[in-house]
Amino acid sequence: MKYEIVPLISVGPLKFGALIEEVELILGSATHVSKAPFNLGTCRDYGSISLGFDNDNKLIHAGFGTDFEGTLEYSGIDLFQDADALRKLIELDRSPKLWVGSVMLMKLGMQLGGYHTTADEGKTVSLFPAGRYDDKVSRFKELL
Repeated sequence: MKYEIVPLISVGPLKFGALIEEVELILGSATHVSKAPFNLGTCRDYGSISLGFDNDNKLIHAGFGTDFEGTLEYSGIDLFQDADALRKLIELDRSPKLWVGSVMLMKLGMQLGGYHTTADEGKTVSLFPAGRYDDKVSRFKELL
């Protein structure tokens, strides 16, 4: 399945702000459920997709790794198969940051792990809605 990213709004059929029940109509029941850190809701796994929900049960995070059994794309860029994905995404965002070892593309609503350095666990892509990290931006470092 192909999941197209609409920055800060959605990824594939998943819209940020959707309730757990709405997501489960699309993906089925979660294969694993755990408490999110810092009492921020729950983390739910749906096969190779990991989703975070806030305390109001609204979708606030979508995570994908190299084990994702589909295609994750933005603007024609396959985020896991295109060897030049990081450069292309940085050109589109124009203001990349570093935070806790990840590249943050705030205009695109993306957190990329394992793209600018070699990661043992491979590449990861986390997507988030507008405003999700506004309170942390002051701690981000410039990438370029």
